[in-house]
Amino acid sequence: MTSNEIILNLENHENFATSELIGGLLELSNRDREFKYNWNNHPVTAHAIIDLKQRIGAMNAKGVLQSAKILDGLQILDQSAWNLCQTNILRLLHRYKGRDLALFLDLFEKEVLDDNGDVYLYLQKAPAEFFERIVAILPMHIGFLSNKELVRTLEVLVKRELGSDRLFQNYIYMRIERKVLQFSIKEYCRCVRALADKGHGDDR
Repeated sequence: MTSNEIILNLENHENFATSELIGGLLELSNRDREFKYNWNNHPVTAHAIIDLKQRIGAMNAKGVLQSAKILDGLQILDQSAWNLCQTNILRLLHRYKGRDLALFLDLFEKEVLDDNGDVYLYLQKAPAEFFERIVAILPMHIGFLSNKELVRTLEVLVKRELGSDRLFQNYIYMRIERKVLQFSIKEYCRCVRALADKGHGDDR
């Protein structure tokens, strides 16, 4: 199915089941990995996002997670859409696993670019409380993160100056020490840069 066919189907989104609406928008976002189009200004996708916002309060944990991926994948600039998304993530926070928490940290930290390729400064995907709530339950999930998720989580924590010394010393650093030989070259370099920014040094 082409992007145009997906858009034609989405014109009838009001008659879709929630899973169908999410599936259509997700598929559309997967077709535009390089953000060639401004889906905020497209009449069909703009109305579909409004519909998504109206339904998100009744979604389960998977649906809310997929909605976050849609907002990121389509580079949605609607502040209220991001507000509703992060509010419902916190509502269902107890239902998410480590990989989901790592994904949320990634999606909500990523900067959105405007039509000129500049950072869109007027959008705050989530307040500081959102990140703090996720970081508060990270320790019990660190051991289940993949190498990619671990490195990205480290980058977000360092960039936003999140996490206690206990989180880093007893969980993050120990996990890195155990997994570092399994890192790809790119993951290793990113990890070293993040640790340098954190000011971490192994004094043993």
